[in-house]
Amino acid sequence: MQLDPRDPEARIARLVDSGEFTFLVPRTNCGMVAVTGLIKGNKVVIFASDPTIKSGALGVDGSKVIVTAYKAAMGAQVPIIGMWHSGGARLSDGVASLDAFGEVFQTMISASGRTLFSLRTHCRWRCLRTSFNRCCCTCTRRAHICNRS
Repeated sequence: MQLDPRDPEARIARLVDSGEFTFLVPRTNCGMVAVTGLIKGNKVVIFASDPTIKSGALGVDGSKVIVTAYKAAMGAQVPIIGMWHSGGARLSDGVASLDAFGEVFQTMISASGRTLFSLRTHCRWRCLRTSFNRCCCTCTRRAHICNRS
């Protein structure tokens, strides 16, 4: 069975060396995953939203995954990459979802200015320069992290 190309596991596998990564937290239906992997031999932490679950909308549980990813990256002093493919806040979580966004932003601010490099990409439904199943993020392509042609 082939994964949906929008699935975060598929997108992360295309980004990391040999397509291999390790989950920081078990994957759930919260719509967010966090992993560690290698890019050109360098350890990185990656979080990615899952647009196949509620259009990637971020809720309380998904925000906890992002905060966990940032804390892991800060603790290990490694770069963090965020792959957003999101429909915004998860309305079914109500106002708690908005508070969760605040927690994420506060964590990002606390990481800012440290030796930690942070790259956040915003994926689109279809790449502007290539077919969807080859690379899902033009921002990543421009940053020369994904070298798929």
